[in-house]
Amino acid sequence: LDAMPMPDAGISGGRRGFYLFSDASGVSTALSALFQHDWQPDVFADLRPYEASHAKYGAPPVDFVMPEAPTYPVAEAPFAQAVAIYAQTQYTIVSVPENGMRPDAGILKLIERAGTGDSVEVMQLYENAFWGESSSNAIADPNPRLEAMIDAARRGARVRLLLDSLFDDAESLRNNQVTVDYVRAVAGSEGLDLDARLGNPTGGGIHAKLVLASIGGERWSAVGSLNGSESSHKINREVVLLVDRPEIYARLADVFEHDWALGQ
Repeated sequence: LDAMPMPDAGISGGRRGFYLFSDASGVSTALSALFQHDWQPDVFADLRPYEASHAKYGAPPVDFVMPEAPTYPVAEAPFAQAVAIYAQTQYTIVSVPENGMRPDAGILKLIERAGTGDSVEVMQLYENAFWGESSSNAIADPNPRLEAMIDAARRGARVRLLLDSLFDDAESLRNNQVTVDYVRAVAGSEGLDLDARLGNPTGGGIHAKLVLASIGGERWSAVGSLNGSESSHKINREVVLLVDRPEIYARLADVFEHDWALGQ
C-alpha cells in the first residue's frame, strides 16, 4: 500500500518507485528461465512450501484485520498516469550475482561509456560510499559503481545522484549522507559537473533503483531491484532491466528532475 496508493486516494504520495512492464518474448523467456532456476527446493535449502500452521510464515491470527492504508500528503502528483509505449526496442537483462559486476556489460559498461555531452542520473534507496567493513573508507574499499559515476564526471559527463533520506540511518558509518558528502567533496576538489542530494519527494521515501544514461543519441533506462551495496551486487538475487527507448527515458527523466528539485 505504501508503494501503490489506493485508486481513490486523490493527490497522494507513497514510496517513490518505478515499474516496467514488457510483452517482449525475449524478456519474459529470460526472466522465466531465471525464476525456474531459482525455484528448486531440492537444491536451495531456504525454499519451503507455504504452511498455514507455521509459527512465523503461516496464516495470520484469526482476529487479524488489515491496517488502513497509510497516507502521505503531497502538494502534487504530476506522474499519476502510466506511460505506454508500443515499439520495438533493445533490452538488456542484468541478474545478480551472476553478472552485475561485469565491466563489459550492463550498468557498469553503460556508465563507463558516458563522457563529454552525456549525462547520468541515478536514484537509489541507498548507494554506499564504500564497500568492505563498515569501518573502512572509499580509498581502501571503493564502491565500483559509485566510482564509475565519478569517473564519468571526470570524462565530462553531467552526473546526478539522488538518495533516500527517510530511511537513512544517521548512526550508520556509510549512510546516504556520507555518500552525498563524499561525492560533493570530490566534485568540489576536482571541479566536476557532479552532485548528490538526499530526498523524500513523495513522503514515503525513495525505494527506487533507477539509472538513466543519455549517451550520444542513445537514451537508456535501467529499472530493477539493485541497490548500491556490496551484498546487493555479490550475494542477493537482484534483477535489472535496461531499455533503450527515448519515450521511457523522457518520462523517467522528468520524474528525476522533479524529485531532484525537491532534494537537499
